[in-house]
Amino acid sequence: MMAWALWILQYLPFGIGVMLVAASLVVYVKRTDDIKGVLRFWEARIAFNRDEFILNRVGFALMLLGVVFRVIYHIFYL
Repeated sequence: MMAWALWILQYLPFGIGVMLVAASLVVYVKRTDDIKGVLRFWEARIAFNRDEFILNRVGFALMLLGVVFRVIYHIFYL
């Protein structure tokens, strides 16, 4: 039962996190029409507003949580 719960927990937060990060980028592009800033993300041209920034950071935190659950799953159940 615990292995099944960890298996679900490794994918659920990561998937939701990816969707939140993508949503923050979509909201940014709709607000600024700066698709080039998103496509060239390594240049750090994106200037999020407060809501976009929070959405982006919550998404990254959930993705990290999913990775942590995956490591725990592989340590104890594989």
